[in-house]
Amino acid sequence: MDLPPQTVWRIVRRGVLAISALLGAYMVVRFGFETIPPGYSLLEPRISPGCTALVDRRYRWSRPLAKDDLVSFRLQTKAGAVKRYGRVTGVPGSRLEADEEGLRVDGALTGYPAPAERSLPAEVPGEHVLVAFNAAERARSDDRPVVETALVAEDAVLARLLLAVSGRE
Repeated sequence: MDLPPQTVWRIVRRGVLAISALLGAYMVVRFGFETIPPGYSLLEPRISPGCTALVDRRYRWSRPLAKDDLVSFRLQTKAGAVKRYGRVTGVPGSRLEADEEGLRVDGALTGYPAPAERSLPAEVPGEHVLVAFNAAERARSDDRPVVETALVAEDAVLARLLLAVSGRE
């Protein structure tokens, strides 16, 4: 069966367009952009407050969260759920200890306080991560940021922050 060259090129062109459309749809579903509000100095040096960051909304498709991943997440407060940005400091199975020096994860001092919302479990439970974040609405009198930690259910993690794509606004 011989096809004329015009027909072959038409088939190839349609195939390339179909693959391009599928790839474009995949990129739109998986990735996005978020502007990081002021006050999130804990994300530096990779991502600065005020910049626009490329985020992976479907990070579960590639790999699980790991220590030092930057994430956006929903934090339950008395007023309801609020969006926060932070750094993963403990993954399921990480051993947790709190002493007068601060929070220890797997025996290493993190420099962060223990979660305030409840007593600290011996380890990060399955389907949760320990996230350190700036309490953006509060600041100390010396203008240093207030850092908090919270155990966050993995389904409350909205996206993994990948990289800054524009500078501060």
